[in-house]
Amino acid sequence: MDILKYCCKFCSIWNLTTYQMKHIVNSFFSFVN
Repeated sequence: MDILKYCCKFCSIWNLTTYQMKHIVNSFFSFVN
């Protein structure tokens, strides 16, 4: 149960970071263009 909870937390953090990275990349490309 604790492992599952930890995985969920890690997954949510991973999703958040990937979302931020996509946003940063999109901003960078719009800045370049």
